[in-house]
Amino acid sequence: MLCLYSEEKETFVLTHDNKTYLIDLSLDKLAEQLPASLFFRANRKFIVAATIVNSMQADTYGKLLVHLKAHPKLPPNLTISRDKAPAFRQWLKR
Repeated sequence: MLCLYSEEKETFVLTHDNKTYLIDLSLDKLAEQLPASLFFRANRKFIVAATIVNSMQADTYGKLLVHLKAHPKLPPNLTISRDKAPAFRQWLKR
């Protein structure tokens, strides 16, 4: 899996072979079940794997701007909150 995301109250999984699947679990439930070493809850709409992160840069007020690898179903960037930014940096270093 590259990432899981929520869109219009539905949850989707995006796989390495660029397939998207609708699943019947919330991101909250999935975040509890997925291994923290492989997946990070970036924000309320995305759980990402390190393999989809292209780069990151500091954003305003201590937030992080994460550049994702290009994919038609995903935005080019995600914002990580100031509160989650240190944990995200640590997670990405692993």
